[in-house]
Amino acid sequence: MTGSGWERAARGYSASAAAAEEIETSMRAPHRPFVAGSSRAPRRRVAGISLVFVLVSLVLVGVIAVIAIPTYFNRHDVTLDNACRLLSRDIRSLQNRAALDKQELRLEFNPDGWRALDSHGVPVGGVGETVPIVRRFAGEGVFVGVVVESFELGPDKLLGIDTRGLVTEHAEVELSFRGERRRLRIHRGSGEVGVETIAR
Repeated sequence: MTGSGWERAARGYSASAAAAEEIETSMRAPHRPFVAGSSRAPRRRVAGISLVFVLVSLVLVGVIAVIAIPTYFNRHDVTLDNACRLLSRDIRSLQNRAALDKQELRLEFNPDGWRALDSHGVPVGGVGETVPIVRRFAGEGVFVGVVVESFELGPDKLLGIDTRGLVTEHAEVELSFRGERRRLRIHRGSGEVGVETIAR
């Protein structure tokens, strides 16, 4: 082998010797076993929400409800409109009950509300209802303050419903709440309820 051949071989050996030494050094590095809780342990992100977050959210929703619900129902138009809808629904329910049971029913008004009665004066409910229709605004939270101002009914001061479920006479009922007034016209026969706002 010539001098240059030995040099090339020596260079090749020294390069491969350096690579082998590097591999040997990395293999001699001390092995560190995984220890739970060590700083080198991989961290996993826990998905979800905490109990504190849920509790804070519930408290926030509760506070909003306490403020918003009374404010909504203190609006004159909302309270009176709901009282008008309630009367209309009660009349329709009694008409259905009278037609189904083939009995005469009556709706009796007073300044604090109304109640449904059968021909013997016993309170009754609508079809499939076990609780009689008895409305007392003073005792029903959202309607406190609603008053039946006046009612123009037949000679017996009752709104009659015959065995076919038809209203026996035309009637007018006036409801008020904190100065606002609504007049309800109950049409003879169909029992359709028309609502009119009365100017202050």
